[in-house]
Amino acid sequence: MGWKYIMFENRIGDTKILFPVIFPDKMVHSEVAAVLRHCQPGWHKGGVKAVSAGMIEHVTVDGLHGSSETLNLDSKEEDASIIDAYSYGHGII
Repeated sequence: MGWKYIMFENRIGDTKILFPVIFPDKMVHSEVAAVLRHCQPGWHKGGVKAVSAGMIEHVTVDGLHGSSETLNLDSKEEDASIIDAYSYGHGII
């Protein structure tokens, strides 16, 4: 119990870029991938593809910072402890 991930690959010319998307285990791999393909321009055209996926036993957050301009939200100090404890408490605080 805890986290799942999908590793995506994007090829730009001869350059291969790999990037993970990590999400709670309550979500389904195929649904997360479908939403990301729908929301990201170009993903549905085959430019980005999932190359691996699985489970993560534990995530440790060493620190959070910054904010999201698109959501107009700042990170919170307590977010790190909630993320760290998710594998055990599933977000219940």
